[in-house]
Amino acid sequence: MNPDTLVLFKAGANAPSLELEKLKTPNGEIRSRIAEATLNEALKSSELLKTSAMSANTLRSYASDWRQFERFCNDTQVIALPATPKVLELYLGYCAHNRVVDGKRRTLKASSMARHLAAIDHVHHYFNYEKPSRDSGVRRTLMGYRNQGKKAVSKKAALTPADLKKMVDCCPTEGHRGLRDRALLLLGFASACRRAELVSLCREDVGFEYQPGQPKTQQHVIGVRLFIENAKGDKEKSGQMVVVPTATNPEYCPVRALSDWLAMDYVGDPYVFIRITKGDTALFKEEKGKEHPDDPVEYEYVPKRLTPQSVALLVKNYARQACLESPGDFSGHSFRRGWITAAAQVPGMTPFKIAAHSRHKSMDVLNGYIEDATALKDHPGSDLL
Repeated sequence: MNPDTLVLFKAGANAPSLELEKLKTPNGEIRSRIAEATLNEALKSSELLKTSAMSANTLRSYASDWRQFERFCNDTQVIALPATPKVLELYLGYCAHNRVVDGKRRTLKASSMARHLAAIDHVHHYFNYEKPSRDSGVRRTLMGYRNQGKKAVSKKAALTPADLKKMVDCCPTEGHRGLRDRALLLLGFASACRRAELVSLCREDVGFEYQPGQPKTQQHVIGVRLFIENAKGDKEKSGQMVVVPTATNPEYCPVRALSDWLAMDYVGDPYVFIRITKGDTALFKEEKGKEHPDDPVEYEYVPKRLTPQSVALLVKNYARQACLESPGDFSGHSFRRGWITAAAQVPGMTPFKIAAHSRHKSMDVLNGYIEDATALKDHPGSDLL
């Protein structure tokens, strides 16, 4: 990747040199070294703020997309920045038929191609160039790209409560791994959280609710509140709250399972769902601690947290152990989809109640889940034959 574009995608990267002579000074005098140093520090800070305008996942995706576009431009000996609309049309054609990855020809999905164009536009906009994808020729080419690659959207299987219980029954009955997996499966379903939200939970994000006037013991707990700091739809980064009540059956209660897991050593210090070694102990990593003005940088060993991909693999693994049909169709999203599907079939449940828990901002997306879940309920053709 071009060093000048690195600051776009890597927080803390060195900002490009500021041409201070372009910034006029009062009466045209020479800027002092102190003023120049202040401006450079302000520049680094402003560049860091720009990287914070998007989520880390979006920046990683954009960085990967831009690298692929740059590679195409280098291979074909055309200019990547600024790119002409014609170059983007050629890139679309390349991605549709000629793209080679690891020695194999692979076609990008239309949604992925649109993200590639967004990444290219993002880089151009950052350097004050016109966004090349706004050209009518590029838009027509993208429309043809979409029409050519139209196919049914693959959806992850919804996890039903019955299937969830079968998976929980497969968790080890002893050791840290069994407690962790039981808590992750039950809380993942009951909270309808995304997998990235689950693995980002820290101990301070978890608050148990107890019966008023009763001791704060597991016997009197009535639910748990989860503070989601970096939710997908939370553009203002103000945080979102998810409330999970206790279940009637203590064997499959997500609140009780979470409480049992948090009672283990190193759990929630700081992350709730951490990696477990084959020896059934926490896996640690060296992490930079707080910096003190008069002391050198301190390092400490903290437990490694699970990754979103780990959650998906864990769900698939337990789906296989539980002998569920097509275990490969399950993933971390099966928690969210499964809860919505089950809730939609509860008498008297409204889409607005479901959205309040799932935190959907688009009712169209939510209604798609609900329609799939209730397609055969009160169907007009049920009694025609």
